[in-house]
Amino acid sequence: MRRFLMTAGMHMGPMKRCVNKGDVLGWDAPTKIFTLNGIKLFEEKGMSFAETIAILERQMAKDPEKAWSKELAPVITPVGLDTEIKSDSQVILTILGCLQAIEDFLGTHQEWEKLGKMVNWTPANEDQYQFLRRFIGAKSLVDTLGDNLKRKADLDVNVINAWLKENGFDIQLDAMPGTAFAVASILDVLVEWVKEGDVTTVYNEKGTFPAVSLKSEHSKNVKMFINRGIYPFPVAQVETKNGDKVFMSVLDHMPNEAFALSDKVTMLQTLTNETNNIEGCSGVIFPMINYDKMVNIGWIVGMQTGNDEYYISEALQQTKFRMNEMGARAQSAVAMSMRCGAMAEAAPWVRIDKPFVLWIERPGVALPLFIGVFAEDVWKKPADLK
Repeated sequence: MRRFLMTAGMHMGPMKRCVNKGDVLGWDAPTKIFTLNGIKLFEEKGMSFAETIAILERQMAKDPEKAWSKELAPVITPVGLDTEIKSDSQVILTILGCLQAIEDFLGTHQEWEKLGKMVNWTPANEDQYQFLRRFIGAKSLVDTLGDNLKRKADLDVNVINAWLKENGFDIQLDAMPGTAFAVASILDVLVEWVKEGDVTTVYNEKGTFPAVSLKSEHSKNVKMFINRGIYPFPVAQVETKNGDKVFMSVLDHMPNEAFALSDKVTMLQTLTNETNNIEGCSGVIFPMINYDKMVNIGWIVGMQTGNDEYYISEALQQTKFRMNEMGARAQSAVAMSMRCGAMAEAAPWVRIDKPFVLWIERPGVALPLFIGVFAEDVWKKPADLK
């Protein structure tokens, strides 16, 4: 597929469609597929997409120094990727919070310290192996987050279920035999933009949605990172009052692997960690979000604590994310049951108007506090953040 980076804005004639500086147009002649910032478009009456590409080519040939666009390296869409991006999230810290709660509980109730035993988490499938390889070393972060990440363990599952309800979560663990115990972990992060944004809208082929416009004040509260060699779309960084940083960028595609979201953010962090990728921008426009989903973490069921016979028999996760002109709030809860027995299984604006990835970083914390992908199904104005 041929790709063209717009170096100036242009209006696509009778199609009544505008493209802005920084947009990427893609054109695949054999299939006649035309994309704008990675999203497939459909030809309408008037000027065809083929004619649009021809105009760009003629302008580049006529005056390369003042052309509307420059051609980028062609791209081939990887095989086996989902064509439709759906809202999802991956909050690893709450899972680690539960594992820490399990270790603390066993140390208190099973006299592990007295016996000299240590938990040695043992995987029962490939996803668990990958989880332990990538994230178990970050478990030490749990105690550094204070009230942002709370955890609880009890022999009575009803105590854990009640605690989840008290904190506004709907997930509930099943009743357990007397040889089991339950744990839960709750993440709650509220951030406020340094400067309050204005209410606006974004629109695409699926409709018009409530949005926020945050103007950059001398690049202090909003920054833009661009490196087309790493990623085709710009990444916006928004400063918050408590020092956390919120990042967001249009998502190009989403593979199906268990930790694809975390891998995507790790790749994007190679872009945002380099100050030479910062370019000036006028601000960022992004959809408001009202997200509340039960997240499938069934892949962790069956993971053992080591030489003892305890294993995770049930694992549930519920994640909420709300974002408006005031700020954003990320909440996630994980609950687990443990059993003893056999094992189980104007610069340009950054315009976020397509499904996008978002994560929250805290200085000194190695893992993102929150990662989410948000598609149009959750682009809604939340009632409030508190």
